[in-house]
Amino acid sequence: MMVFVSIFVIFPLVFLLASFPPSFEISKYTSLILMNIFQAAVSAAVALIGGIAISYFLSRRKITPFLRSIIHSISKVSFIFPGVSMALGFLIVFGKNGILNQILNPFGIHINILYTFLAVVIGHAFYNIPVVLYITGTSWEKLSGEIIEAAEIDGATPWRIFRSVEVPILIPSLISSYLMAFLYSFTSFAVVMTIGGFRYRTLEVEIYSKVSMLDFRGASTLTLVQMLIVATAATAAAILKNRDFPSGYPKFKEKGALSSILAFVFLSGILLPMLSSLLYGLANQNAFKLLFERGWDFLGMGFFSIAFWSFSIAIPAALISTVVSTSSGRASSRGRILSGIFSSIPTAVSTAVLAFAYLSVLIKFLTEDLSPISLVILHASIALPMSHRIMESGWMTVPRYIEEAAEIDGANKIQTFFFVDFPMIFPAMIRVFTLSIAISLSELAGVLILSGGKFLTFSSAVYRLMSSRHFLEATALNSVFVLIVLGIFFLGEFLTQIDLIP
Repeated sequence: MMVFVSIFVIFPLVFLLASFPPSFEISKYTSLILMNIFQAAVSAAVALIGGIAISYFLSRRKITPFLRSIIHSISKVSFIFPGVSMALGFLIVFGKNGILNQILNPFGIHINILYTFLAVVIGHAFYNIPVVLYITGTSWEKLSGEIIEAAEIDGATPWRIFRSVEVPILIPSLISSYLMAFLYSFTSFAVVMTIGGFRYRTLEVEIYSKVSMLDFRGASTLTLVQMLIVATAATAAAILKNRDFPSGYPKFKEKGALSSILAFVFLSGILLPMLSSLLYGLANQNAFKLLFERGWDFLGMGFFSIAFWSFSIAIPAALISTVVSTSSGRASSRGRILSGIFSSIPTAVSTAVLAFAYLSVLIKFLTEDLSPISLVILHASIALPMSHRIMESGWMTVPRYIEEAAEIDGANKIQTFFFVDFPMIFPAMIRVFTLSIAISLSELAGVLILSGGKFLTFSSAVYRLMSSRHFLEATALNSVFVLIVLGIFFLGEFLTQIDLIP
């Protein structure tokens, strides 16, 4: 991990700043920076409210295991759902002629929030609610019910328990989830490019624009600013953990209309754009017809060429991510702190910034033809933080005494890994591999910067159709794209159920 991150993350960033020294003329970017921070702060706040509503529902309402698993599945799917596809779903639901307006028009009501601050906030908030649910919700569901019962015995009302008991305990995870939602909103690319417009662009979008206009000095200046802000927030989120967390069996309640309504509203906000993005192209009979008649000609390549480029980048990237995180996860689970620290470094660097750093290296050494290889490494790098955490958890399930017993019986390190460790960490490796493929297929900013228009992946092809007003063609290709990503995700979930331990 340390070698990989040093070579493929730290070195390119240092090389970038050395090759194109920042101008430090920050004043002319002040309004952009402040707008980006404000937008991310508001978006994260709304995401936090939605995440708290759903987390409270899951942790306190007595619901069937099936419904609970459905909600958790929605949360998991949201993590791997392509950003460009979520943005397209938002257009389908909230657009000028979208689903919502078609419902409201008979009542004389018409809304138009696209390319407004509200659109950006809603888009980011609903996309980041699962982040809050993943961090805070997981902790909340493990909160000991004995504490709640003790407060009830003392006469505390449900609101008093929530405000004075649960929230103080959850403050570290609440702040951590807010900061992570802030980071994702601050470095957003696909959502802003699709529904935000020029006025509400992020630094990530502006860096891409500067690179496209060959203003490398300006892009380098913005890169430094973004790195400082992102690194600060990422570090704060990483160190905030619930120490001495009072875990135990949760306490459920039978009723709670308000929490149920709020959870339903926010879950609908997540699910509607995803379902619309998936189903709209499939339901429209003209979408695929137009895609075949003129879509492929406009893109300059057909489905199989796009699939070839997408998977020729995604599969090697996933293999690298799996191998590196398997090694780093073991080291971290065995107490090697540096491995965990280095695994979090890519979190402090946005995709556009790292892609720009790779581009600076390619330009310097006149090796632009290696851009597909650089994308493989880029996608492996951005998948590493999550991959490391999954593999670290996987290695935690391997008891040290079993490895020691195998070594006493004469097994070498390779034999111990394949016959002892591998069967137990196999589910984690599969989850990392399929998740890394989904992350690679969904990534957009790096592809736009490094491909140079020479090839397309699914995400960049959908974006190109959308941005050129080939809307129906975009919905058709996007439906196929989403089905592929979801298929890979659910295949991974299925394979993790295979038990290799005899």
